[in-house]
Amino acid sequence: MTDGEYSWVKQYLIQQVFDLENRNIVLAGVNVDIDVQKRTEEALRIAKESAESSDRLKSAFLTNMSHEIRTPLNAIVGFSNLLINADNKDDFDSFK
Repeated sequence: MTDGEYSWVKQYLIQQVFDLENRNIVLAGVNVDIDVQKRTEEALRIAKESAESSDRLKSAFLTNMSHEIRTPLNAIVGFSNLLINADNKDDFDSFK
């Protein structure tokens, strides 16, 4: 901890000597500062969640727009088929 802030540190320890008579253990170790790596991992996690959220919103938008476009097109196609297949075209003069 420096200046009241915590930082990530990874420790590697190796037992070099274990003296049973004197009850001494000698350890050799190295501390590695991995604070930058952990901050990068957190930033990547946040970016991933944001991208997934954007993808869900895009999918919902496309689903809604597809429905909103398809519904009136179905009506247009249906009425067009009625006009094409009508036996008596004079019946549709009242729609003018």
